[in-house]
Amino acid sequence: MQSIVKEINEWFLPKREHFESFAQNDVLVEPWLKTEMLTLLELLKCGLVIDDFESDCMVAADKGKRKVDFRVVIEGEAHVCGIRAACTSMVRTQRPLSHYFSGHKESLLTDLHRLNEIRADKDHRCLVVFAYPRPSRQHWRAAMESLPVNLANWRCVTDVGRRNEHVFIGLCIG
Repeated sequence: MQSIVKEINEWFLPKREHFESFAQNDVLVEPWLKTEMLTLLELLKCGLVIDDFESDCMVAADKGKRKVDFRVVIEGEAHVCGIRAACTSMVRTQRPLSHYFSGHKESLLTDLHRLNEIRADKDHRCLVVFAYPRPSRQHWRAAMESLPVNLANWRCVTDVGRRNEHVFIGLCIG
């Protein structure tokens, strides 16, 4: 998935108004993110950037099967991928970034635990996190460092970086 981070950024970063509108109206954004990702993956497949993909598919896990948002095949290797939004500026329900790294059902931890159960090479399990507005490098690093020991295999391979961006698209690999 690291090989298509540039394309993911180029697809989503121009959609600033969407992210701002979702935050202002407390809208559940994951369905939109998945639809946009589906469209992007279809274009990448047509352009021969990726080999294939499936959405909402079942993959082998430690105990039976688990549903993942996407299975993407790049250069013959399958990557399983989850999508998660982390909005810290909703009008009615403000949440700090740490909220998304806690133990509740909306937490990234839920996704990371689920992805850890999947039988795949650790470099082929990923979670794409859309954090908006873009957190500071310090806040993002602190959030990643707060992961419990049983999720210490996860690392973010993208840099929070540019201050002028309204959203951080973090690719977490585990």
